[in-house]
Amino acid sequence: MYYIFVVCIWKTHFFPNFLLPSPTGIPSPHNKMSTITVQVPVNTLSLAPTQPPQPQKTIIKIPVHPLAALTSKPASRTRAGDLFIDLVPPSHPRRLRADAQLEVDMVTKLPEGVHLNPSSPGTESSSSSSSFGLAGSGKLRHTMAPRKVKIDGGIAFGEDSATAGLFEIPCGDKIDHVMVLGLWDGHGASEWRDKCSQNSAKTYKQLKEQQDFSELLDAVRRGDTDTRKKMEEDHYKAMDAAVSGGQHSGCTSVTANIYLLHDGRRVVDVGNCGDSPCFMICNKTGRVWVFSQDHNWDNPTEIEAYLQHCKSTGKKAYTPVYNRVNNGGMEVYNPFGADSSAPFPIFEKDSATIDKDHMDYFWRSMMRRSKDQPMGGSQSHRDRLVEEIQLTDGKWVDYQPVEPHANWGSTNKDELGGGNSLQPTRGLGDHVHKPFGFRCEPSFTVFEVPPELEDITVIVASDGASDWGHYSEFGYAVAEMIKIKPDMTGQEIADSLLHYMFVTSPAKSGMGFQTWLTGERVPRWDDVSLGVTRIKKD
Repeated sequence: MYYIFVVCIWKTHFFPNFLLPSPTGIPSPHNKMSTITVQVPVNTLSLAPTQPPQPQKTIIKIPVHPLAALTSKPASRTRAGDLFIDLVPPSHPRRLRADAQLEVDMVTKLPEGVHLNPSSPGTESSSSSSSFGLAGSGKLRHTMAPRKVKIDGGIAFGEDSATAGLFEIPCGDKIDHVMVLGLWDGHGASEWRDKCSQNSAKTYKQLKEQQDFSELLDAVRRGDTDTRKKMEEDHYKAMDAAVSGGQHSGCTSVTANIYLLHDGRRVVDVGNCGDSPCFMICNKTGRVWVFSQDHNWDNPTEIEAYLQHCKSTGKKAYTPVYNRVNNGGMEVYNPFGADSSAPFPIFEKDSATIDKDHMDYFWRSMMRRSKDQPMGGSQSHRDRLVEEIQLTDGKWVDYQPVEPHANWGSTNKDELGGGNSLQPTRGLGDHVHKPFGFRCEPSFTVFEVPPELEDITVIVASDGASDWGHYSEFGYAVAEMIKIKPDMTGQEIADSLLHYMFVTSPAKSGMGFQTWLTGERVPRWDDVSLGVTRIKKD
């Protein structure tokens, strides 16, 4: 008896993230950007995934960031705040702290609140052209599931979902514009992690289509940030309810509403829950402004707010611990206390003061244990600024921390059992954690773009993207692309950034890629997604 095995391979054409001109008159990100002159009905939203596919994409290739290139093959890398530092043997030139400071100086992290520009009275008569795009890829999985799929609210990239759109709102004989970007990063139980982000994207799209933008724009013109904050908080509550099935699942959320007023003012409202960032780039200089706040378990400012919330609501507070080590991950001997396998608390008991003994011991243990991936997780590359590393015969002998903390991929201590630990301190869903102070309470930041910044790019991203590179590296990449092709659109910027991350830039420690069935490169460490809009004064 003979057995014949037949292997069938299907090549699927997924919904590419391209845009074409829409019947509303909204300019395509693939066309040369031009001022919108066609008046359309109020609250007409043009979303990326509703557009027909375009067969050809434009990729702008640029050289690797000089300070991002690896100095040698044996060199390993760590990261502090949002900064990569090469860890190299003594025989190679060391990265000086001054070099690192050049990168830090290119980034401004704005605190939560209102940041208006007093030199912009709003009397200038000018217009801006805009375009947007989405790009990304789901991480490697042992399934046949596509990495990119069209969903009702936008495009899903693995467990991430993203949307973008533009409203044109008549104002007398003028037209104001509202650009909308949104991104959601799902996590938790496998049967719900995709649904959490997709339901949130769908809900947000519907809310924006139903919103009275005339009232919203009146609030923008009056400088009424309280009304706008209340509107966005209501949207977050609706999205939180939309993932009610995710008791052990949820998603982060970052949303940006960008107002392009006919008097020339440009105002950005950003709401975020979790660790998905939103930032703006000056396309001429590469300088970056970060609008979102870090809602994670090793941010002292956030932990202080978390403890106050738990105290005021009578909820039991979680204990923040380092990564998932001794908390469902790798085991490190704990010399503190009776339990040698207990997780390492980050802060002193019931406070936002860092426990220095735990920090020093844990850092040394992890650095000696895993040289090129100190913290052992997909978020592990946001470590600390390292001024100098000594290597002798390939062994770690000393280190000198400069900054105590950024995001080390830390979590709460699993007090529910079954691996119920969280990466962010806030988000949508994860209802089983609500009795412990986890909440859907977005940070809200308002920024008025200075008139001298005539050409800008605003990006929302999943932490899979922001863990890949420092914000300054994104700024460098966008500025270099636009030098090569000055009329780049938002979609071209998104596609080119993805190419730079996946193909051009050297692979960073623990952040490898693999070619998937379709021939595309997909990330191993996390889903990667970007929502991009370019805004340029005419």
